Amino acid sequence: MESPILFDDAFYEILRHMPSFGTERLPVSQALGRVLAQDAASRVNVPPFSRSMMDGYAIHADNLHRGEMLKVLNTVAAGATPTVTVTPGHAVRVMTGAPIPDGTAAVVRDEWCDVIDESTIQVLKVIVRGESIQHQGEDGPRQTKLLSSGTRLTELELAVLQTFGVTSIEVRKTPVATLLITGSELVQDTEQELHGGQIYGTNDILLRGALEKDGVLVERVAYIPDDPMLLQEAVETARQSSDLVILTGGVSVGDFDYTPSAIEASGSTIHIRKVLMRPGSPLLFATSGQTAFFGLSGNPAACFAQFSVLVRPAIRRAMGQDDSPFPHSAVLTHDLSLKPIKHTRVQRARLSVENGSLYVDSQMSQSSGVISSLLQTGAYIRVNESELKAGTVVPIRIIREL
Repeated sequence: MESPILFDDAFYEILRHMPSFGTERLPVSQALGRVLAQDAASRVNVPPFSRSMMDGYAIHADNLHRGEMLKVLNTVAAGATPTVTVTPGHAVRVMTGAPIPDGTAAVVRDEWCDVIDESTIQVLKVIVRGESIQHQGEDGPRQTKLLSSGTRLTELELAVLQTFGVTSIEVRKTPVATLLITGSELVQDTEQELHGGQIYGTNDILLRGALEKDGVLVERVAYIPDDPMLLQEAVETARQSSDLVILTGGVSVGDFDYTPSAIEASGSTIHIRKVLMRPGSPLLFATSGQTAFFGLSGNPAACFAQFSVLVRPAIRRAMGQDDSPFPHSAVLTHDLSLKPIKHTRVQRARLSVENGSLYVDSQMSQSSGVISSLLQTGAYIRVNESELKAGTVVPIRIIREL
């Protein structure tokens, strides 16, 4: 039997062998949720021309004083092109967003003018040069870097890209995943009555939700009984159609733990069989060509801990994002006294914010048999020591928005 490896070694071993999902070019309008594979730069100046930021009057530099009486030449609306030049003693009416005419030193807002008649205004206060004008390229000139490779695109990034005239971008391809939930005791349909020894399955909805939130396409979910031939068939089918295959259950060395042999039978190379972490020490990672396999605990609490701190950050890295098992830190609110072990403990914790600092409280059930405490869990904390004092800063992974 292979010896278990340290937690950090396991993560780097996964990264070392994790396949890449490739890239593709998409229109900006179709890129929501994708990850940039290349830096994105502006295609046009924004704004493309110097424009008025308010409804008002474009005036000359000689007429910035209070009390100036100015003749209004014409009006420029948003989307129109100015046809006159602003000269001393004259003004041009401009609407918000309209290009300013040549010769404009400032825009006098409507509320700073007294309209004498249809063709005459009086300036009511001293106007600062450049008032209410946004100059060409002020928001950003052409060829300015807007976003870095690795950025996950929300509606905010897409809006900026479209504003700057970007039509298409290079993004990471969406990985396709298959979930194989093993165990003869599991019932998928919660409308079905349970019989002796049966329980409702959980890992499919738990992992599918997390994967889809990260932009992974879960193409197939299958419940497989403890039958080695059925499992081998399911693994081979998944290997041929998926970038990611995640199995839960059957990863240890019990009489009905068929996951390792099924993956080996597919011709895959197993890189990890066991990790010094608790919960979730039995954890399998394998590859076959461009397909990655993860074998996780059948226990939902242990399964989600494994997925959150090892599998999820590795998948995100393969998708071009910057992630690590415990990317943040928080202050422990209580003393912690545990039995000394070699394992890295991954404990569930409540997460709170006080005076701008994050705090964690792991005083809840840490039993792998208890899933209800996930309702209180806002983060996982990493614990390598057996004794920690309140006030200690600990590494954390946030799993729920505050």
